[in-house]
Amino acid sequence: MALTVARLEDGAAVIASAGMPPVLVHRPAEPSVSEVTFEALPLGRLVGDTYEERGLKLTSGDTLLFMTDGLPELQNVDGEILGYERVLEIFHRCAQDDPESIVAYLENEAYDWLGGRAADDDFTFVVVRVV
Repeated sequence: MALTVARLEDGAAVIASAGMPPVLVHRPAEPSVSEVTFEALPLGRLVGDTYEERGLKLTSGDTLLFMTDGLPELQNVDGEILGYERVLEIFHRCAQDDPESIVAYLENEAYDWLGGRAADDDFTFVVVRVV
């Protein structure tokens, strides 16, 4: 089982993850998207597994993208995988939009990439905008 947990409060986030993709962070003052990565295995793999927490300072306008691995692992009709680098670029293009528009943009990009092919896995997004 894979899981990401985030505690958001007063200009900060504490995030822990087990077997999930990186959390993507867009800060309006910076020209790029950064990743919060975790090396932890999925839950229940080994007795004694540990899961670290990462803390982030957040400011108004910052946007966090939590996602399943379904988006970066999408294959187009030629069998090419979308990949994490393309996902970073896609998120960067839409990260200034409101959260609902970001989700719609990501979905449209996913379906465009699929080119009429059915997805092999779900792709799920949670977008958080700091106010």
